[in-house]
Amino acid sequence: MQLIGICVCYSIIDRKGRRPTLFASMTTVCLSLFLIGLGFALDVPIMTVASMWFYLFAFGVGLSTMPYTMNAEIYPVEYRGICVAQATGVFWASNFVVSITFLSLARALTNAGVFFLYFAIVVVSEVYFYFLVPETKGLSLHEIQALFHSEDDHSLFSEDSAKEHYGSVEFGSVRKLDDALEDADRHDGSDGSNEEDHATSNKQIV
Repeated sequence: MQLIGICVCYSIIDRKGRRPTLFASMTTVCLSLFLIGLGFALDVPIMTVASMWFYLFAFGVGLSTMPYTMNAEIYPVEYRGICVAQATGVFWASNFVVSITFLSLARALTNAGVFFLYFAIVVVSEVYFYFLVPETKGLSLHEIQALFHSEDDHSLFSEDSAKEHYGSVEFGSVRKLDDALEDADRHDGSDGSNEEDHATSNKQIV
């Protein structure tokens, strides 16, 4: 079911956007976790099993895929590799913590209680994400970076400013941005060489 959910995510994420896909996933995960806990509390096995299937599907649609998608978009190019690696490490470390604490929590809170706890955690997370996670659908790299800066810094990330510094380029891909940065470095290097040549010529004249 999770694999089916991942396939659904890949088919809708660019049409519906990151935030709607994520919040649809989290809302369904919340409902599924609550029903799993309720199934244990009422001793209704069919409710527990069916809710688990819905949970796996909903988790695949957003919560299992969106961390990788949005982490690959929101970081500056020069830090993207290390930041995505750290985020992936935190993702799997969290999975490990949930796995090793589940039985202890189930003994302390009962089977129903532990799923109600997970339900509460996802509710708090969804509220947090609602206010702090931006939509990145259709945005270029410098536009995404501008989302995380104050109004005073936005001029640094405007399209006109980027073109003035890097030249007239499109910022639709990391490769093009990297090429622009390399061109800027070469341009700065050539300016430095011209200045040195000019200074040498002046010394010779003197």
